[in-house]
Amino acid sequence: LEARGIRCVELPCIEFAQLPGFDALVTDHLPNSHSTYSHIAITSPESARFFLRAWDLAGRPPLPALAAVGAATAATLTSAGLPVAFTPPTATAASLSASLPLPGSRLPILYPASARAGATLEDGFGARGVGVVRVEVYTVGQRV
Repeated sequence: LEARGIRCVELPCIEFAQLPGFDALVTDHLPNSHSTYSHIAITSPESARFFLRAWDLAGRPPLPALAAVGAATAATLTSAGLPVAFTPPTATAASLSASLPLPGSRLPILYPASARAGATLEDGFGARGVGVVRVEVYTVGQRV
């Protein structure tokens, strides 16, 4: 547009706000996550950014396997040096919960989530008999 003489202004319309669950993720969930959870499920690039900040604040403890919902989410994690153990065939929470290999593990899955995220991931894993610990770490709102 600018090449055609049209002035453009970038104006963000949404903002992400940290919730109290973020602090709980840092202090209660991440420090021993490698022995408490089978996986950590990350379902968006924004969730990955909040997760990475929490992991850093927790002192970068050892983690269980990371499952990313899609390529963009996986790229956010790997760009920070964390390996992604699984990405589902389709970039949806339903595909992630249906296809994540869980050989013999009965440990729950840690799910740092947006407060606005639906229950698809929990319902999918629940149908497989796998528990999910959902921690709402951020929300999305209108930028004022």
